[in-house]
Amino acid sequence: MSKIKIRPQFPSDANCSRYRDRKRIIDKASEGYEGFVVTAIPDPHIERWLLVDSSAFRTVLGRGCDAPDQKCDRDRYKDLLRNAMRNAGITPPLGGLEYTEDLVNAMDLEHAEQMDRSLGKFVKDLVNHIKLWITE
Repeated sequence: MSKIKIRPQFPSDANCSRYRDRKRIIDKASEGYEGFVVTAIPDPHIERWLLVDSSAFRTVLGRGCDAPDQKCDRDRYKDLLRNAMRNAGITPPLGGLEYTEDLVNAMDLEHAEQMDRSLGKFVKDLVNHIKLWITE
């Protein structure tokens, strides 16, 4: 089974601003590419997405993690991700984001999208775009 490579062109967390506001900025930057762009806006931060599937975390790092609540605090999820990795016996040299591809590939996206609303929006949008591309 081949893996889909996701290449962020406008990487951007919501960073505690409104999802709609961030989406509007990205939509404006990608004008002319409608139908080709799938928007992923982690709200509030990407590190939270990496913690929502404890089973994937266990598969990749050898120990599960607690799914975090949703609060807006600049370094909260970075700290939670680093701590979860340290609890798994890993000292992440880049803060943990270096494990993103492995964690995403191990995720049960149907479960993960229910754990985080912004991740759910991305997964549904991606699935809808793939279905559209297949039928065209």
